[in-house]
Amino acid sequence: MVKMTDRLCFLIRIISTAYFADPFDRLSDEVILHIFKWLPKKTLLACGEVSHRFNRVSKDETLWVRLDLSCRRIKTDALSDILNRGIVVLRMSQASIVRADNMSEAEFSHRTKLQYLDLSMCTVDKDVLCALLSSCRSLIKLSLENVPLNEQICAEIAANPTLESLNLTMCPGITATAMRTMAKGLTKLQSLNVGWAYLSSEAVTELVHNLTPHMLRLNLAGCRSTLANEGRAIPI
Repeated sequence: MVKMTDRLCFLIRIISTAYFADPFDRLSDEVILHIFKWLPKKTLLACGEVSHRFNRVSKDETLWVRLDLSCRRIKTDALSDILNRGIVVLRMSQASIVRADNMSEAEFSHRTKLQYLDLSMCTVDKDVLCALLSSCRSLIKLSLENVPLNEQICAEIAANPTLESLNLTMCPGITATAMRTMAKGLTKLQSLNVGWAYLSSEAVTELVHNLTPHMLRLNLAGCRSTLANEGRAIPI
């Protein structure tokens, strides 16, 4: 009777294997990766929860070069996890970045590969924005239109020596010290927009006295009343 039971279990296992074998086991990781390239990012995230293998393949950096999270609401822990996938181009205009309940200082501790970051009209706390920018050191283009700043945030911006284009339109909080830090740190800057940022005359003076010779486009719209004769002559 025992032998019969053992044989029955063996037969059931063979039948189960034959009828329920995973067809993806016949495919290489390269083939699965090629399939994943055609999937929307939301579907790709869902695929990562199917199995350990899918999770590993779904995190391949070639799948996460660009990402558009515009007008989305995202928590800091989810954003940190996404950035760790190697994203190079990230668009988050009009998005809302929400602090996670368990947010720690290590949330954005890893250096990202971000080169193009659009946070125009994004809703985010200043300390969260500062932490996010502290993980970026290879930015080429950055937009923070209508996002409140402070000196610490501006210092993190200035820590990107590769930055070529910076949009700070309508950004409150740019002090003279912050402007000096950015003007001296961003030596490769070619385009700067600080239109309607309501800069003080001291901030404008710091900008024009420390202007990089690589500057090609400078927008000071709305600063006419604060421009001194000295400051007006230097950009020209």
